[in-house]
Amino acid sequence: MTTPQIVEPVRYGNLRNPRRPGVAGLSLAATVLAGSSALAVVTSMMAFNLATAGVVLVVAVVVLAPLVQTDREGRIGYQRIVARLRHRRAAKAGRTTYVAGPASTGTPDGRTRLPGLAAATELLEGHDVYGTPFAVLHTKATDHYSVVFQGEADGDDLVDQSVTDAQVAHWGGWLARLGQEADVAAASVTVETAPDPGTRLTRMIRGHQQPGAPEFAATTLDEIVANYPSASSIITTRIAMTFTGKARSDETRRSPAQMLEYLARVVPGYRNHLRVTGAGTSVRMMSAADLTDAIRVCFDPSVSQLVDEQRAENPNGTGLTWSEAGPAFAQEHPDRYAHDGAFSMVWQMRQPPTGVFTDTVLKALLAPHPDIARKRVTIIYRPESAEAAATIVERDVRDANTIMTGKARAQHRDSTALRAANKAASEEAEGAGLVRFGMIVTATVTTEAGLQRAASTINQLSAPVKLRLRLARHNQAAAFTAGLPLGLVLPAHLLLPDMLRDAL
Repeated sequence: MTTPQIVEPVRYGNLRNPRRPGVAGLSLAATVLAGSSALAVVTSMMAFNLATAGVVLVVAVVVLAPLVQTDREGRIGYQRIVARLRHRRAAKAGRTTYVAGPASTGTPDGRTRLPGLAAATELLEGHDVYGTPFAVLHTKATDHYSVVFQGEADGDDLVDQSVTDAQVAHWGGWLARLGQEADVAAASVTVETAPDPGTRLTRMIRGHQQPGAPEFAATTLDEIVANYPSASSIITTRIAMTFTGKARSDETRRSPAQMLEYLARVVPGYRNHLRVTGAGTSVRMMSAADLTDAIRVCFDPSVSQLVDEQRAENPNGTGLTWSEAGPAFAQEHPDRYAHDGAFSMVWQMRQPPTGVFTDTVLKALLAPHPDIARKRVTIIYRPESAEAAATIVERDVRDANTIMTGKARAQHRDSTALRAANKAASEEAEGAGLVRFGMIVTATVTTEAGLQRAASTINQLSAPVKLRLRLARHNQAAAFTAGLPLGLVLPAHLLLPDMLRDAL
């Protein structure tokens, strides 16, 4: 008799926040500003008088205080002030309300285009080397081209732990590969859960049901068709890859035709690699019709069943164009987003799970929940190049050493941070990639009264895994759009580069 071998799940961790530390726990920007302020006060005392130095000191404190003080969601004062002022100015100018369609004066052609960051996007369609059509979303403002894959994730039920560990390892290899490709700007994974309208089940049962079937069997099938969808959900996984339109050599922009030709060659390799990561063996590239219909349902969940029924009759899609995928009405509020009769709240990740964790850390957050009609969890990845990764990990080691040596009594978290920085540098030297990542969680309900329950549910699901989320206050519309499987790269739309944001 042999004893079955129990495979312990692999533990993961060593997630680091790309923040430049300063002195006495301050950020690098606060440290520089405090040092400059002290120098200005001393200079005023020497060049003028004590009263002038006092005025300079008061001004310095007023300027420094919003940079030092953070709220319970981790935002500094300047972030709160700027977000509030921008939203107030946009509301005053009428830019927080979007009206499209035949009754709108803003869209004379009667179309319902996507609002906000996705307004200037163009949907193209190419064919890979095997002749398979695939959609390419061109974001003109940043000259990015996004390709979206759709997978049928296998899940972890009745799957051996060794198989799961292998899938996670392949996923890590897929992410590391992104940093080795100079044309890849970002990638994202969107897991969406929604009620099952029962269209596919009904079609399958009716298509196989025989006219002369026994009465008991026919009655049983009728009950399944009527009752099963009310307690089931659809889980959809979509992976977006974003490529830059700039050429590697001379930074010249490539035309859309050149990018379609380039993507037709490289995209199938990424698709084939995804099939061993747990995304499912049926991973495929979404066509223009697939992506259009999916985004239309995101803005108006009430048409979900109609879209499914139409696609059941016509595999080529509903016939909607990209200029008709947006909402007819949308309005942004500081803490919610209303769109075509639905209401959404959007959160962004403030801090990833701390310590070590297993591959099931996000299982509860990704699973369907009865209190939320539609839920999207989008993890966004931005790979660092090999050169940048080496610089970043070495800088982290120096910063951790500086904190350790700069204190008379180093705390346990300081020594832990130093060990983590050394481990990251060692892994990078052995060929591992370095990837920035974030998370956007969107909860959509059909009534405004359901928003409070949805917010409470999201907080409950994220708390056990020590995942800290914060509401995207005064930024709900942009965060909602960024959480869609469109491959938008938010930092590319910002004025501040990563270096300055890390210093805040």
